[in-house]
Amino acid sequence: EKNKQIKDMNRECKKIDCQGDEMSQLEEIIKKMEEAAAAFDSNTFWDLNSEFDFASSEFWDNISHKTSTKDITRWLKDISREIKDKGKWVADLEREAKHNKGPIGSEEVAQLQSIYDQMVDAAQRAKSLIESGDSEGANEILNYEFNDLRGQFDEITNEFNNRKDAGFMEFELENVAKEIESGRNGLEQALENGEIDQGKADLCFGYIEEAETMLESLKQIVAEGKMNEQEEIMIRFEKLGNQADRDCGDVFGDDGGDHSAYVDY
Repeated sequence: EKNKQIKDMNRECKKIDCQGDEMSQLEEIIKKMEEAAAAFDSNTFWDLNSEFDFASSEFWDNISHKTSTKDITRWLKDISREIKDKGKWVADLEREAKHNKGPIGSEEVAQLQSIYDQMVDAAQRAKSLIESGDSEGANEILNYEFNDLRGQFDEITNEFNNRKDAGFMEFELENVAKEIESGRNGLEQALENGEIDQGKADLCFGYIEEAETMLESLKQIVAEGKMNEQEEIMIRFEKLGNQADRDCGDVFGDDGGDHSAYVDY
């Protein structure tokens, strides 16, 4: 049984490149136990058995510590890359806010910067602890403090992204409204000039009215911030645009609107 434990220990040692002294000590105890057994020295045998159990317990504690240290060191490398990416993102937002290029204000960016700075500090403290051998302390900082800050950061940035998406959508919907109006004007002119008959005019007006209804639905979604509800209408909008291009493209012309550009967004 002890020899099997030694094999298990050797296998774990190879995973983390542990020091050979630990295994040498345990193997030496096994050798002495075999000698005591051969000499029928039961007292020495059981004393050595207790010594082996104590040494093996220390061994597994050490293995657990080194494994934890290795895992946390790898985790810190991932966090370092994450912090670098988040830092670039904050810098971009700061530039946008400074030049009033986006919907995010300077005070909001400052709040995000504060959280980011706390994340950097937490990661640095965890790194210092792991370098001093305190894997438990490092793990506690990363699992609780850093992860909590990350959650705050991501919650704010998700809200920023939703706001930016809503702003872009409002701009796009304004363009779509202009395109629909242009199509309506062109259709009315074509009917007045006798270029199309009433039947085709009714068909094309039907497309325009349906597009206007969809547009109002999209405006409502944007106004309520329910950006995740737009997909179904976007699919219908694309289908309608393809039908309108097929049946009324000669009337709407290039001013009929590029629905696919909107749907791609």
